[in-house]
Formats: sequence, C-alpha cells, structure tokens
Amino acid sequence: MPNGLAMTHTVRVAHLASITGWTREAIRNMSRDGAAPWCENDFPDGQHRQFSGEHALALVIQSVLIEQGLTAFVAGEAVRT
Repeated sequence: MPNGLAMTHTVRVAHLASITGWTREAIRNMSRDGAAPWCENDFPDGQHRQFSGEHALALVIQSVLIEQGLTAFVAGEAVRT
C-alpha cells in the first residue's frame, strides 16, 4: 500500500442502502430493534458505522429470507446464526 496505509473496504449506511436496495431508515431500525443480520458488537460505540462486504451480503441474504415469508427479525437471527 502506498505510504503504508491500509485500504479499508467499508461503506457508510447510505452506500449500503444503495447497494442492497434497503433504505437507510430500514437498516437503522433493524439495528435498533435487534433484527439486523449482523451482531451489534461488530461496531465500536460512538462512531459512525462502517459496513463491510460481509454486512452487505448478510443483508442481501436476509432479504431473500424475507421474500420467502420470514419476518425481518427471524431472518436476521437466521443469518447471524
């Protein structure tokens, strides 16, 4: 890497929403309500969240499960497990 800087491969919630088709509000609400497909302790307290490709993939998988009839909470739990 130039200058010894490591590249980060993360995006903010607006870009995650754009990539996955979810709204920013829906992503934030799922995180707040415990229905997100990732563990909340993945993110440091007090900082803006940065989402990785793994988070985006988890959200896409959750979307597929919701389309199959699962609730967002159950689908999020299934993906986390």
